[in-house]
Amino acid sequence: MFLQNYLPAAWWAREHGWSLAVEEHFYLLLPPALLLVRWARFRRAPVRWAAAIVGCLAALTLGRRLLMVLRGADAVPVLFATHFRLDALAFGVLLSVVWHYAPGRVQLFRRLRSLLMPAGLLLTVPCYFLDVEHPFVITLGLTLNYLGYGMVLAAALTMPRLLPSPLARPLAWIGFYSYSIYLWHLPWLAVCRASGFEEAGRALVYYAGSITIGVVLAKLVELPALRLRERWLPAEPDRVTA
Repeated sequence: MFLQNYLPAAWWAREHGWSLAVEEHFYLLLPPALLLVRWARFRRAPVRWAAAIVGCLAALTLGRRLLMVLRGADAVPVLFATHFRLDALAFGVLLSVVWHYAPGRVQLFRRLRSLLMPAGLLLTVPCYFLDVEHPFVITLGLTLNYLGYGMVLAAALTMPRLLPSPLARPLAWIGFYSYSIYLWHLPWLAVCRASGFEEAGRALVYYAGSITIGVVLAKLVELPALRLRERWLPAEPDRVTA
């Protein structure tokens, strides 16, 4: 039921499923929200309206996180609960609206990409050096994270291919199976920790095993399910115009 971000995980190797729960809740809430904005004013100025809606949601969500910290609440709900994390996914939707409806702003991203990439990475720096439950991290740090990585994404989407083909192909291959790899890497880590491998060997077995298991289970479960979905619910042609 995707409640693992509110209820204790059944076992520790499933705890990373909290992020999938946040995503699932967001994608259930997004269609009704889009129905509310299918009115004339939004269609005349989709970027402005999307920016206003996402800006209000971001301010409200950050305010709720700050209030929880000021009350001395535990950091875990702030990190994992959907209603504290909706702003990051909403910001991704805003970037998509800009990408599809504002080609002029996309050209601005292209001109500023040499600044967007380092500036975006700079915004994420505090969360690399502070503890994950630090008050700054679970409040403003989470906001800076999605703003920073959004800037990195905007820059990356407007860049020509930078990686040489021999390196790009295996990375793209791993990226294709990344969902399944992410889903199964912690159970495999539990197996590796219970084994008698030396530390260096354990790391190698962990990475190789995570990728292998992720790819195999994607072929057995995820890809057949996606093919079944396309058969039952075929995608409509993209009607979005710039």
